[in-house]
Amino acid sequence: MIEIERGFRQGDLLNVQIEGLDRDGVGTARLRVHLKPQKEDRSYTVRVPQSVPGDELAVEVTSVRRRDVFAKINAIQTPSALRVKPPCQHILETPPCGGCTLQMVDYRHQLMLKERGIKEAMSRHGIDPGLVLPPRPSPHEWRYRNKMEFSFSPGPNPQIGLRPAGYKFDVVDQKTCLLFGEWAMGVLELVKGWAAQHGFEGYHFKRGTGHLRALMVREGKRSGQRLVELMAASPRDKNDGMEEAFEALAHKLVHEHGVDGAHLSEHFVQRGSPSVVTPLIQVGQLTFRDSMRIEGPSTMRELEFDVGPRDFFQPNPAQAEKIYSHVVGMVQKYSSVLDLYCGTGTIGLAMAPFVDRVRGIELVPTAIENARKNAELNGIENAEFMAGDVAEILPQLDTSDVECIVVDPPRAGLHPDALRLIDFSQARALVYVSCNPDSLGRDLKVLSRGWSIGDIQPFDMFPHTNHVENVVLCTRGG
Repeated sequence: MIEIERGFRQGDLLNVQIEGLDRDGVGTARLRVHLKPQKEDRSYTVRVPQSVPGDELAVEVTSVRRRDVFAKINAIQTPSALRVKPPCQHILETPPCGGCTLQMVDYRHQLMLKERGIKEAMSRHGIDPGLVLPPRPSPHEWRYRNKMEFSFSPGPNPQIGLRPAGYKFDVVDQKTCLLFGEWAMGVLELVKGWAAQHGFEGYHFKRGTGHLRALMVREGKRSGQRLVELMAASPRDKNDGMEEAFEALAHKLVHEHGVDGAHLSEHFVQRGSPSVVTPLIQVGQLTFRDSMRIEGPSTMRELEFDVGPRDFFQPNPAQAEKIYSHVVGMVQKYSSVLDLYCGTGTIGLAMAPFVDRVRGIELVPTAIENARKNAELNGIENAEFMAGDVAEILPQLDTSDVECIVVDPPRAGLHPDALRLIDFSQARALVYVSCNPDSLGRDLKVLSRGWSIGDIQPFDMFPHTNHVENVVLCTRGG
């Protein structure tokens, strides 16, 4: 514990040792202080971008929010044994790019840190951390993503890039990105020059002014097909000439830069409401096609998917194949499977060749349309997909034959109503696919009252970030 005369302020100098990582992959240190005038003990969390667990640092405070102290590195006094030279220049900038904040840790130790974080999350919720297995590494450490969304900086002559970690409005002037195919950087430079030439400004979120929100690039990792979507702000001046200017840009992308489809859409965003997307122009293909290879107990099945600009498709398809094959191994002994929060049906379609019947439920109607379309594309007739709220559809559904339920909820985890419906079902098994260890631990604690919790298998879906997927099989009878 250190003694201080007042709380921390911008410009204060501190010596800290980094102990862990926060949910954004930013290094953290704990400081216990005694405020002498108030005779009060306080605990602060110091968050230091570009730091690695084990680093001993001299840092300078940049801002303070209650008990969170944000700081920058002035000097690395003793580097961590985990520290390596990062391959991307943008992580060393100020502020650093938020795309892959763990790249200063060698990959083997990244997996160890993720395993430790999952075990800590399970312990917080009373789940045995010994159930957590070592994470399975991604088949590809770099350029594994099939989709990236880059933002425009606000104002004239906008830069295009990712946002720095912890920043809402700033944008990195992206010159390289090792998460995605190199071809995207040529597209960014072309669009940046096009915006400057025509006087189109980046959208200013605070003022509500400007033309351009984001640029999305997608590619089929096996097919090699590429899509580009420019997202314009709404409302805007309909006489700004953007449609005509984009037509010329889109033809250049398709005919000179190897892009298969270029799209312009308008995005209206209002706080508290879902965003409204209006397609404006399409040049070339509307979708790209890609495939996934699912390995069952004794056979492999290759599935094809048509993916549009805004359709959900796992961003690391090579690792998604491993996850889905793992799920198939868990469910293949059950004849009828219910897939809740099924999205575009990728898990359900992966399971369908290996079980008798799959039914999926998803709130978003367009996702269900895509699931049905891809079922037809693959000649799958034993998968049925329904649009609606799980809490409304499930009580009305005849689930007497359902032996296994599969869930892949958003980061918030399962709604309490969904947990109750699962508990009241006649299913003998539950496969839980989770992207958030904390909500997974919370839900497993509830399920543990009537279910046996099996091994928790992590999959590193996003190397060089703090995110990780987990798959666990629960069986009836706690």
